[in-house]
Amino acid sequence: MRLIAREGVLEARDAVSDPFVYVPVRIPAGAAGVAVSLTYDDPGPTDRRGVGSILDLGLFEPGSLEIGTPAFRGWSGSERREIVVGERAATPGYLLGPIRSGRWHVIVGLCQVAPGGCRYRVGVEPLAIGDPRLGAVAAAVPSADPGDHVPAASDPGHVASAARGRPATVEPVLARKDALQTSADPWWPGDLHCQTVHSDGKLTVAAIARFGRAAGLAFLFVSDHNTTSHRAELDGVGAAAAIALHPAEEVTTYRGHMGALGASGWVDFRQVDSTGMARAAAAVRDGGGLTVRNHLASTSSPWEFGPVTAAVEVWNGPWDGRNRNESALSSWADELATGRRTVAVGGSDMHDIPADRQPIGTPITWVRAPDPGRVGVLDGLRAGRVVLSRTVAGPHLDALARTDDPGDGSAGIGDTLTCAAIADVELRWRVRAGMGGEVRVFGPDGGLASVALDTDDAEGTLRIPSADRPRFIRLEVRAPDGALLALANPIYLEENA
Repeated sequence: MRLIAREGVLEARDAVSDPFVYVPVRIPAGAAGVAVSLTYDDPGPTDRRGVGSILDLGLFEPGSLEIGTPAFRGWSGSERREIVVGERAATPGYLLGPIRSGRWHVIVGLCQVAPGGCRYRVGVEPLAIGDPRLGAVAAAVPSADPGDHVPAASDPGHVASAARGRPATVEPVLARKDALQTSADPWWPGDLHCQTVHSDGKLTVAAIARFGRAAGLAFLFVSDHNTTSHRAELDGVGAAAAIALHPAEEVTTYRGHMGALGASGWVDFRQVDSTGMARAAAAVRDGGGLTVRNHLASTSSPWEFGPVTAAVEVWNGPWDGRNRNESALSSWADELATGRRTVAVGGSDMHDIPADRQPIGTPITWVRAPDPGRVGVLDGLRAGRVVLSRTVAGPHLDALARTDDPGDGSAGIGDTLTCAAIADVELRWRVRAGMGGEVRVFGPDGGLASVALDTDDAEGTLRIPSADRPRFIRLEVRAPDGALLALANPIYLEENA
């Protein structure tokens, strides 16, 4: 079938006024697939602060181009310049399905246009039955097998199984039951943020699953950029690897990235203002999912949509002295002080094998839930029953608040303690595998107390007079050099009506 070519010229101001260009092409009846290519001059580095041009690629089948359209067929961003889509084979990031005749649209995202402009060319070719490009799609998919690269137990941030490559045992070591709360539910270790070959990652879903299990994770949210094509693999691969793989999408815009954890469908990334992003976040929530502002303080994709999500990723990758995580943590603390009950979470943002700068399970997001299944984990995340730790080995941080009145009960991390106006509050805390350093206790106005950790396993109490009772209490564990080792979400304190 005949190649259809479209060319155009972009100017730098185009990326500001309207960051998407739609190139229409008519696909005839009888086509078994569609091959698309995108080329442009002066390609720049992936760093948006560069001076070159960076164009993204995606595809819509016949139908509406309105926000949320079911005509979406896939997205590969700037990762790929050539893609193939068919009924039974498709480049990762693109959805399998019938090739309808009619007007398709190639979407070109203007991530960055060089000051001097950019000439681009889109090529679209309808493919006949038997075209070798359809058969070659699966063979061309990048793949990686952990094999000998499964991290050793001594590697920072990882706990491998005794037999390399075999699933580690979650019970009883990793699903911690030594909690201070009265609930029988344990804490489950997971990672909320990673990419695969379905967007800009280097590993298959199967490889990511094996790495996650070897690192001691009970659950993992696979959050490829702007696509849902990875979801078809999650259940089968997760069962084979003995890890709960949950669907997610990193809604990647040119004004920040939003994690859509457990989203029931595709979340449209073409958001250009806070109103649109708020609607997208609400749709995820209404569908049973949870939204997260990812890498809040990133210099390459700073968040510009305001506090429209239920959670904030305050810990992205290793806490290695870079100020971006510290800045994100500070922003979250400021948000809590305004009265918003935003949940703090973490994510490795892993893209490659553990030699990568951001290995899987760094940090660990512990969620208190009956099991590591999607419903329970999402309920725990929404409730703020969340603790972050540097590794799956620790520190393990827990806390419980109560008053002297047995009628007031008690409240653990993420919960609310209601008490009389004259009641003092006792905070009990426990740290296991503490690695030294100190426990710091915070309220809305800053630090309330700090206690040195003289032993790896320590616990203590802090009594807060009723006259000084804050609206919430939260805890951190810091290393001697000030690096964050663990973080607990707040316990909220409310006065009886």
